[in-house]
Amino acid sequence: MKKVYKASADCTAGRISPIDGNRYTLAGVWDNKDVGVGRSRWRDASGRIVGRDNASGGLGISQQWELLCPVAARKPPGRAAIVKRPVPPAAAAKPPQPATARPAVPSGEFAVGQLVLARYGSASVGARITGVHRKPGSPTTYDVTLENGQRRLLPASVLRAR
Repeated sequence: MKKVYKASADCTAGRISPIDGNRYTLAGVWDNKDVGVGRSRWRDASGRIVGRDNASGGLGISQQWELLCPVAARKPPGRAAIVKRPVPPAAAAKPPQPATARPAVPSGEFAVGQLVLARYGSASVGARITGVHRKPGSPTTYDVTLENGQRRLLPASVLRAR
C-alpha cells in the first residue's frame, strides 16, 4: 500500500492544503485552556473555524503546518504567526509570477524553498531551505530540512547550491 500523502503550504500568506486535500487559512492560535492551546487555528473554505477535536482535524492541520512552515509556526507567545502588511497599490497591480520563478536573492545567499547541498559530517546531503535568519552584524543562518528528515539551523558556509 505505498500510498503517497501530499501537503503544501504558503507560509507567508498563512494558507495550507493538508493531506485531506482541502484548503485552510490561518486564523490565529488557540488561546483558551483546552487541548491544543498555543497551536495554530484554521478556517475552512466557508470561513468556519476548524475544531481541534480529532473528528474535525484542526490539530492535524496544525501539525502539518509546523512541519511545512517551522519558522512561521515558531513565534513569541501572544503574537500571530503571520503579520499582514498593507500592499501598496502599485504592487497590488503587478501580475502574479509563474510558480517556476525563483525569488531574487543577493549573490552567495539562499532563498526559502531552494534545494541545496548541506555538509553533514564528511558527506553532503540534499536539503531544502525552510527559513532565513538575518541579524545585523551576524552571519546569515538558514533553517534547513535535510533529506534524512533532520532539521538544522546552519550557516551559509556549510551550504552550496545544487
